[in-house]
Amino acid sequence: MLYSNYLDFELMLSQQFVILGIAITVSVFAGILIGTSMNQDAQTLDNPYAYDADTVYEKLQKNEIYVIDIRNESEYSKGHIPGSSIDYLYGDTLDKRISTIQKKLPDFTFDKKLVLVDNDGVHAKYIAKSMSDEGIETYFLKSGLSSWDKELEITTSAKIINSEKLTSLISQNEDIYLLDVREPSELEVTKIESSVNIPLSEIFEVNGMDDIPTDKPVIVICGSGNRATIATYALAQNEIDFQVLEGGIKAWDVYSETSELDRIFEKMDDIHAQHQSQMSQMWQSMDDVKQQEFLEKLTAKITKMENMDISEHFLKSNHGMDSETGHDKMMESSDMTMHQGMMQRGEMAMGFDQNKIKHAFIVTTNGGEIRISALDENDIDTIHAIRTHVTEIQHDFSQGDFNKPFFIHDQTVPGTQIMTEKKDLINFSISDIEHGGALILTTNDTDILDAIKQFMAFQSSEHMGH
Repeated sequence: MLYSNYLDFELMLSQQFVILGIAITVSVFAGILIGTSMNQDAQTLDNPYAYDADTVYEKLQKNEIYVIDIRNESEYSKGHIPGSSIDYLYGDTLDKRISTIQKKLPDFTFDKKLVLVDNDGVHAKYIAKSMSDEGIETYFLKSGLSSWDKELEITTSAKIINSEKLTSLISQNEDIYLLDVREPSELEVTKIESSVNIPLSEIFEVNGMDDIPTDKPVIVICGSGNRATIATYALAQNEIDFQVLEGGIKAWDVYSETSELDRIFEKMDDIHAQHQSQMSQMWQSMDDVKQQEFLEKLTAKITKMENMDISEHFLKSNHGMDSETGHDKMMESSDMTMHQGMMQRGEMAMGFDQNKIKHAFIVTTNGGEIRISALDENDIDTIHAIRTHVTEIQHDFSQGDFNKPFFIHDQTVPGTQIMTEKKDLINFSISDIEHGGALILTTNDTDILDAIKQFMAFQSSEHMGH
């Protein structure tokens, strides 16, 4: 093409460059859009159950989700997402529990998605996948609370209440609301007086919680604690102060039918079991005054036994041997046969193969640490089981319950007597570590510090570096 002059040629070139620039811009923009879409798709494929913090926050505001915190109660109380509930059964059986409840209550369905929360997203992701595989659409907060940059709620009251405490509240006429979420037919067998029945399936219906007060503690009751825990998903989202009756109506019935004498028996070790039948017969033949005197004497005896010198109690727990043979007995405990027995009991109590993990029992200036980690960094099942176990012993130890160490080692573990007596002076916290979890014990009490040293030293020797 010929141009009449230079100006016409220059004008043509400028037009061509404009068209080319537009084409390039469109292509680049389209590429960005396609790339972004592909990245999102890839992310979805990698983490099909993941929600980021902004998504969780947005869906909470729109009432589109139930947020369930699967950490322990201590961590939950220190800071949790507002509107989230706590699964006091630690989340490990959430999939089975919910699917079982859905089968028993065909009309019961969640009108919102479930979102699980932990500290780092590892445990929550594992359970969310398991639940989704069971047909329960479940998500988790990606990277856990470590990614949450918004306000957290602090809880001062416990979210779990046992039968003894509830009995005390009722006897003192405390202003509480007892919410029984079982089916009406179940209440015909047994119920707690003054409780109000709203079945679980109705809790999740529109206006299902209109009659539940918001100005007093609500204690939720079911058969064993499963349905009550699920009910709190909705209660928490509606800012209702809740507590779950630990063990449900089954635990309540056992406690209610247990005499004061039997409750004392539960605190006594096996050496006294042979005398319980005779003591029960004596008890039944006494009048009220004599029974009270008997209880006081028996309680004093138990207290004396619990305050027994650690070394003395330790030797007696090894079948009455004296101090001269005590050292030999401890040496024998390192025998391979006994060690294997301990390993087997450890697997039963902890829930994972002892040959797949390693322990570390560490004494610190203000307490100690129990660290458990999987030998294989890719063994996600063992890592999950370790963190579950650490959560469980955090709960047990804080209650003064050292039955698991007793069972594993087949004897009273040194230090646990003092740790039980002064449990309220010990802070028990947990932390996820690389390939596992850790229980951290801290205190300012010198007696407890000595007890923790004894405890850690014994554990280290028993596990033989394992």
